[in-house]
Amino acid sequence: RKKSAPPISMSSTENAAAPFAQPDGVMCSAMPDDYQMRVTLNKDGLPMMLLPGRLVLFDNMEQQLDRVAREVWYPKAGPNALFQGNWVINMLADADRYSEALNYFKAQLQNKDVPVFNHPGAVLATRRDRVWQTLSDVPYLTAPKCIRFRPKHPSDFLKIFENEGFEYPVLIRPAGTHTGKELALIRDRKEWNKLFQMAWGGRDIYIAQWLDFKSRDGDWRKIRLSITKDEITVRHILYADSWLIHSTERDADAAEREIELIHAADNWDRRQTLGAEIRKRVKMDFFGVDIGWKSDDEFVLFEANASMSILTHSKTPLHRREDIENVIARIGNQVWTAIINRTGIG
Repeated sequence: RKKSAPPISMSSTENAAAPFAQPDGVMCSAMPDDYQMRVTLNKDGLPMMLLPGRLVLFDNMEQQLDRVAREVWYPKAGPNALFQGNWVINMLADADRYSEALNYFKAQLQNKDVPVFNHPGAVLATRRDRVWQTLSDVPYLTAPKCIRFRPKHPSDFLKIFENEGFEYPVLIRPAGTHTGKELALIRDRKEWNKLFQMAWGGRDIYIAQWLDFKSRDGDWRKIRLSITKDEITVRHILYADSWLIHSTERDADAAEREIELIHAADNWDRRQTLGAEIRKRVKMDFFGVDIGWKSDDEFVLFEANASMSILTHSKTPLHRREDIENVIARIGNQVWTAIINRTGIG
C-alpha cells in the first residue's frame, strides 16, 4: 500500500487512538488490472511495493483503519467477503487501473444496505470519457469532450479524430496515466507522428479536445480542489508559462502568490459554486478536481477522481512550506471526518 505523509496533529485522529467500540469493517483492495507496480526500499532497507491509483491517506489514518478493518483483495475475495463487517472503505481510486476489481466490488455491493466510502460504482464513473459528460452542465465550467478507444493501427487515431468530430488541437494519452510523461498535444495533421514516441500498442487510449485556458494576464493557472461531503477546499493553485503545469515548477514568487490566494479562497463564491455543483454530480465521499482557471467566470475541466495526490507532502515547495502543510492538515481533518461520518467508526 502506498504511504504518504507522517502523522499529523488533529483532534479526530487523536480521538481515534482509543479502541473503537464499533464492529469491524472491510477495505477493498486489488492489484492493478495490468499487475504493474513500483517497488522501492523502505526506511529499513527492505523492499516495499507501491500500488498506483489508490486512495492516499495519512499513515496514521491507515494504521487506525488497519486496526478496525479487514483488507479484502480481489480476485481472492469471496462473494460474501464485503458483508462480514458493518461498513466498507474502497481503497481503489483509479477507474482505469482497477476496472476489473471495481466492477466486481460494485456487483457485490449492489442492493446491499451497508455504508460504503467512495463506492466502486462512483469511482468507475470518474473515467475521463465519462466524467466530462457528467460535468458538462456545471455553471462556469467547460468539460472538454473525451473518447476512449483501443487502436490497432496508427491510422486508427486519425479515424477516431475525424469520426468523432474533434478539432485541432487534441490531447492523446494512455488510460491510467496522470502526468505529462505519456501525453501528446496534436496541434495539426502533421503532428500525428508524435504517437511514435508513445507506447500505445495494446493499451486503451484517450483522445480529448484541448481548450485554451490562458488568462488575460498571460498566465497558465491550475486549481486543485479537495472535495468531501461537507467541505470544498483549495489544495493548490499552480502557475506556469505553458499549458503543461507541474507542481515541481513552483518558485518562491509562485508559492507566495499561491498561499495568498488559498488564504482568500474561503471567501471566493465562484469556488464554492463550482465545488458544490461538481459534488452533486460526482457522488463520492472524497475526491479531487483539477481545473484550468482562465478567468473568474471561465474554468476548464482537466480531471476529477479520487486518486489525486492531495494528502501528501511530496513536491511541496520549501518557501512557505508551513502554510502549505497547514492546508494539507486541514484537508486531512476533513477527510477523516468524512470517513467517520460514512462508517460511524469514530
